[in-house]
Amino acid sequence: MKSADLVKDSTVILTEQGREGIFQLRSGDYSTRIAADTLEGVFIKIDSAAAAECALVRVFDELDVSWFGAVGDGSNATAAFAAAISLSHFLGLNRIVCKDPTKQFKIADLRITTNTVIDLGGATVLGDFGPWGTHSGDGSPIYWTRNIFHTVAADAPSVKLKNMTLNGQSDPAFQMKGGVPMVDFRGGATPGRCVIRIENVTVTRGSNRIYSEGSGTIAPTLLLDARNMEILVYNADELWINDVEIRSCPGEMIQVQSDDERTRVRIDNLFATKARDSNPLSRWSGSALNVLNCHPTSAIKNSRFHFFAKSALNWESSGGLLETCEFEDVNDSNALDFNEASSYRFNQLIVRNCSFKDISNVGIRASSSNALFENNTFERVNICISFEGDVVGNGGRGSWLKTNDLMLANNFVRNCWIKVSAVSAPLDRLYFEAGWACEKVSRTIWRFAWQMMDLLGATKLSNRAAETGVGRMM
Repeated sequence: MKSADLVKDSTVILTEQGREGIFQLRSGDYSTRIAADTLEGVFIKIDSAAAAECALVRVFDELDVSWFGAVGDGSNATAAFAAAISLSHFLGLNRIVCKDPTKQFKIADLRITTNTVIDLGGATVLGDFGPWGTHSGDGSPIYWTRNIFHTVAADAPSVKLKNMTLNGQSDPAFQMKGGVPMVDFRGGATPGRCVIRIENVTVTRGSNRIYSEGSGTIAPTLLLDARNMEILVYNADELWINDVEIRSCPGEMIQVQSDDERTRVRIDNLFATKARDSNPLSRWSGSALNVLNCHPTSAIKNSRFHFFAKSALNWESSGGLLETCEFEDVNDSNALDFNEASSYRFNQLIVRNCSFKDISNVGIRASSSNALFENNTFERVNICISFEGDVVGNGGRGSWLKTNDLMLANNFVRNCWIKVSAVSAPLDRLYFEAGWACEKVSRTIWRFAWQMMDLLGATKLSNRAAETGVGRMM
């Protein structure tokens, strides 16, 4: 096509598979645009004329990654995506797309430096799973999935991932004792306008067991022991997660953390499960979501956490709203933990209209003041709500890991429904840890303490409970 004898305003149809399109020969200086389009997705220099005179220009409205050589057959498309993103930024579009949901693109270590939207229309991005490390003890290879998308603090771009599946391609037959996040997005050293959005995305078959050095990105400042997340958002100014499913990952799934409480978290309609794709009746360890030191206005709504071994959700931030969420089948830990490892104290928490079912330890664990837990339902939960004192904090990891500098106070629990069945735990273990938390704070202004003590002593059944024998209200 470049060598054809063309005249001004000639129309040429490109039929190369995946790069199909209509081009026009246009006069003008296209030298900078041709230089910016390194893989000739939109601007093509013809052999018979200089780039300063004319160029073949694709007729387009948005940039499709296939035009840049992303075949979509599972082969490596990193260079094609990078070229498409670069040209999109040059043209001021800041958006690339795929319009074929059957495509599969392998991407490894793609650094995004500018504000970008990646909308793949339902296509799949494959991670590069392989022996990227060596076991420090026996020298055997250890496997993980390399970064798919990542940013660095020096750039701190806003990024939106939309309409795609991220498949890390992990295989439990191989030793997975290292790793990096599949997605690793960083805000700047100081607050700015770094906004991360993840929308209509499925994440599966991650492999990160511990964040490994030499991975191409710098490990995050350690706020908790968890360094094995599949999605890391660190010091972003905002994080929006909508209509996301994450499953079959061996470690922590999503971790959002901030050094200075800047990150405003907004999560709606997240579904997370530890069921393995290879064996749905077995589950990986680790949590679905860690929210660490984020903004007090952060919130998660309309989300479901199903089939976990460890705590489904660790919310280690002062302030937050959790509403209309479901926690089901946690067989070795707590459902919702505001006090992970009994070491952290956070205040100003609201949990309402949530459901807790089949939890082996505690439904809601906290060490807080000024908390409101209301209109929640508990079914087959060992300890529904546990408030714990004597938290010592951990100043070595940051001043935000506070001690209990005052006694637990101003906590409200109301309108919670506990469904009791023959397989439930005894009642004195169902509400609090044998009532010790209530005794400890009975001298404070914790309004519901006396009510709980009365409940543990001589519980009054609600009308419904008295009639059916299946529940009690508090």
